[in-house]
Amino acid sequence: MPRPRTKPRTKAEDRLVLVRAKVERAKQNLFEMEAIFIAGGDYLPGVKMKVQSRKQPPGSFLTYFVPFDALTAAGDVIHNLRGALDHLAYQMTKAHRPQTTERELRGIYFPICKSKSSYEKTLKSYKKFFGPEAIKLLDALKPYKGGNEALFRLHELDNFSKHRLLLTMERYVICSANWHTRNGVPVKYLLKYGRPQFSGIFARPKVQDNILPTGKETLSKLRSGRREAMLPTLHYLVQFVDGIINLFLPVLD
Repeated sequence: MPRPRTKPRTKAEDRLVLVRAKVERAKQNLFEMEAIFIAGGDYLPGVKMKVQSRKQPPGSFLTYFVPFDALTAAGDVIHNLRGALDHLAYQMTKAHRPQTTERELRGIYFPICKSKSSYEKTLKSYKKFFGPEAIKLLDALKPYKGGNEALFRLHELDNFSKHRLLLTMERYVICSANWHTRNGVPVKYLLKYGRPQFSGIFARPKVQDNILPTGKETLSKLRSGRREAMLPTLHYLVQFVDGIINLFLPVLD
């Protein structure tokens, strides 16, 4: 009797391509978002304007004029980066343990935890899915609060953007969109949030930020508990995740 055909094993490089697609989409999201900001005024600074607030008397506050599309694109950058890591976790599982059931796969994601202890607890149930070499790579990353600021910042931003509000760069942001109208006339929308995730749009002159070969800004590092400008932070996170997925190539075979 002829031997039954077996499904050909997916090569590590092919698995990485499927993960990289999400990172490349994040890069495109960032490019589109940056183009929106620059179209509104190259390195547009925040401006002081009078804002009416129920919680305090009218006064002058630092405010940005930002299209809704720019804020939603920022969320897309973050979500695609976080998604790339979860896709990486899926590919690691399929490479190491092909017989993993669909039900088991639903509970597998790239672990980024609130503490070292919660990370260690999570990893106990993941060892059989990822394999020892992948676990070593994860341990080296320290993907938890206090261990890896970039990963934990990405995780927090993704949760906020998916489940709460748009990401923003100032307490008061004036937004606009063609679909936000009154009697057919576009109107401004005052987005108010007490704790913005970023500090401005572009790098501040006094901050020692880095300039990429493409001319775009990034950061030398993310500092714990400190808000940075939106575009440099997103460039940094894109670079960071891009580098991480390459580290896992050996465990995707």
